[in-house]
Amino acid sequence: MVRLCRIILCILCLAASVIVNLPVVFSQNITEPVIKETSGKILSVNTLTSTLVVRLSDDANVEDTNDVMLLVDDDTLITGQDSSLTISDLKPESKAEIVYETGASGKNTAKSIMVR
Repeated sequence: MVRLCRIILCILCLAASVIVNLPVVFSQNITEPVIKETSGKILSVNTLTSTLVVRLSDDANVEDTNDVMLLVDDDTLITGQDSSLTISDLKPESKAEIVYETGASGKNTAKSIMVR
């Protein structure tokens, strides 16, 4: 009988431990990636790190601008006037239409860049 009580007590302690830790597991902030579409001017291109810095502007309020670093990966579609381009074809001061994804880590990954 004493042995059965000890087994039941161990099971209850284990269950209590799991229940106490449940709020920690469910309180983690899991965010979905956010897709954004915007236009802007390319400020700099770094082919070594496959990144570029773009000054984004909201067409409704031209004074509302910010600079964003974008990662260009193998899945990024880069196009110009009727042709495909690579990151090395991008030049500072070029205007572009950009679709990018902001992940949970805060990194911005370009999905498409269309140079005008």
